[in-house]
Amino acid sequence: MFDFKLPNWITWLGSVSAGAVATIFLLQGAARLIPNDALFHLAYQILGGPLESALVDGRMFWFVALLLGGSQGKTRLFGVAAVSLFGCFELYRYSLAFIGAEPAGILKLSLLLPFVWLLLESKKKIEDQL
Repeated sequence: MFDFKLPNWITWLGSVSAGAVATIFLLQGAARLIPNDALFHLAYQILGGPLESALVDGRMFWFVALLLGGSQGKTRLFGVAAVSLFGCFELYRYSLAFIGAEPAGILKLSLLLPFVWLLLESKKKIEDQL
């Protein structure tokens, strides 16, 4: 994340958000493996939900900043598509949450699209340095 030329505060926001979401996901995985009600409550009821959602949105803010400030060429077009699809899913998820419904689990795969774009963007940066 620090290899891209973005303002420091945006980079730190994305880094902290990514680390916190990774920690929450790790705790949620551990809660599924270890039968402990307190761990499950912490991972899903306290850390999951609104906090996890806000952290994912912080990470997506970093993706948008990278798209606008650090991407060019064909990968930028893919980035626009990936981030737009994720943004549409987020709007859909928020509207379903407003009425008390859950989106289909398969739609959560749209979260991976910006990461695929990041891999392509990262590869381009390495090739440019050679």
